Amino acid sequence: MIHQFNELQANKMAQEKIFKNPKVDFIWSHEARKFERIGERMKIELEDLKSHEHKSIETDGVFIFVGMKPNLELFKDNLEKDTWGYIVTNEDKRTNIDGVYAVGDVTSKKYRQITTAIADGTVAAIAITKEMDAA
Repeated sequence: MIHQFNELQANKMAQEKIFKNPKVDFIWSHEARKFERIGERMKIELEDLKSHEHKSIETDGVFIFVGMKPNLELFKDNLEKDTWGYIVTNEDKRTNIDGVYAVGDVTSKKYRQITTAIADGTVAAIAITKEMDAA
C-alpha cells in the first residue's frame, strides 16, 4: 500500500485488519507518479514526499483508491445529501435542483469505481440529451 501520509486515516478496526494481512506491505509518505506495464507486472514510479527522491517498484496489480470524503463545500447548502455527505440522485442522476445532475464518486451509491463513475456519466448524458430534445 502506497500512502501519502505516514499513518492511515481509516477507522481503527480497518487499520488493525490491514496491518495483520501478511500480503500487504506499506510504503509511507509516497505518491505514485507513473505506471508502466512490464510483461504481466506493473512498474510504479514513486516520489518520496519528504525527500522528493524517486524510486520504482514492481507489483502484480494496482488498485487506485483516492479517499472517501466527497469535497462538496461549494454545494453544502443546496444539494440534498445522504448521511455520509454524498449527493442524492435519482436513476437518471438528477439531483433535487432542477437541471443539476451529479455523477461519479460524489453521489450516494453502494460502489465507487472508475467503471461505475463512467456508467453514471453515460446515464446522465442520455438523460440530459433526452431532456434537451424534449424542450
